Order: sequence, then C-alpha cells, then structure tokens
Amino acid sequence: MVVIRVNFNGNPNLGVYAIATDKYVLVRSDLYQKTLNKLKDTFKVPVLRTKIAESPIIGVFAIGNSNGILVPYFTLESEISTLKKELGVIVEKVPSKMTALGNIILANDKGAVAHPELERKAIKVIKDVLDVEVVCGKIYRLPLVGSMSVATNKGAIVHPMASDEELEWLSSVLKVPVDIGTVNHGSPFVGAGMIANSYGAATGLPTTGPELLRIERALEV
Repeated sequence: MVVIRVNFNGNPNLGVYAIATDKYVLVRSDLYQKTLNKLKDTFKVPVLRTKIAESPIIGVFAIGNSNGILVPYFTLESEISTLKKELGVIVEKVPSKMTALGNIILANDKGAVAHPELERKAIKVIKDVLDVEVVCGKIYRLPLVGSMSVATNKGAIVHPMASDEELEWLSSVLKVPVDIGTVNHGSPFVGAGMIANSYGAATGLPTTGPELLRIERALEV
C-alpha cells in the first residue's frame, strides 16, 4: 500500500480527472501511458481511460463505488455502454440539474453523503446504484462534499476546517475513521487534488511530505 505523487498530463488536480474505487479506476482518455501504468501498480484494480459527456473531467461529473457508477443526465449512451461492458457494474444517469456529481457526492462501499439540495428522486438513484445509505449534509458549511473529501473503505480525509462534530458525523455515515488534511501544498479541497482506494492513493506532485504522511495515516495506505 502506497501513496504516489504524479500529475495527469501536467495537472496536479487528479480528482478532477479521475475516480478510484476498490473495483476500478476511471481516468481521462488522453492520460499518458507511463502514468496509467503507475496507477495500475498503485491501485491494484483495472484502470480504464474514458470520457463523460465527451469531457476529460471524470472526477467532476462521475462518482462511484464498487457497486456502480453515477453520471450526469447528458452522458452519452455509448460512454455508458463502454463502462458497463468493461467494468461489469451498474452505470446510471442521475435525474438532476446538478451535474457535477463528483463535487457534490462523497461515497465509499459503506455509505454516502450528498448535497443537501439534491432532489429526492436523485437521492433514490444514488442509494439504489451505490447500494448504501445516503445522508445529506455539508462540510465546513459547504455542500461540495465530494471536492472537499476523499473516502475509501479504510478511512477518509476531509477539508482541514471541518469540525470535530462533522468528523464524527462523517465517520458514522461512511463507517470508517475520518481525519483532516490538505493536498498539493496546502489545498483544502482534497477531493479535487487526489484519488484513493483501499490499496493506494495518488496525489499531485506539489503535495508535501507532511501532507503525504497525513494522507497515509488517514487512509491507512
């Protein structure tokens, strides 16, 4: 289990361009082969190059766990078919005008936290596809729970200004220990700056040694 530092085609905001679970990793379709190989070694699961709505910002539009993947309503049917065929998981469109699903949903295989204003029908789809309890809430008074946090089945790391009460609440929902931290030399938006599963994690090159130690401790990698 290891944390690697790498940029995606020169960009350190890995969580914008990828998502990671214990069953698969999705990355931007033009990711360099050398970087792809590093991810395969680190995450120990299939790594699939893809697009969502013909866009490379996979981590903004999509969210998933080992049970399924959620995508915006405007995702192409051909993209959904490819994901189903290659990964063998449920892939479903979320019926909501809120389309940056990766920014507004935080999930692992044990629970999920969602934007408080997501529609009831959207919450039901999230619950059914990911097969977890979904609780609505905010972190540090902000609804962007996905961009502010990273959760695996072993631990979670969140925005450094999250309160002790919020950490306790998140831990009860995700059923893992939760700690605070930063990435990419001080960015509080850890979900935008890194990806992780139970086997490893990847952060941007600017991530400092102390940040790496905190991430390793929080995620038990």
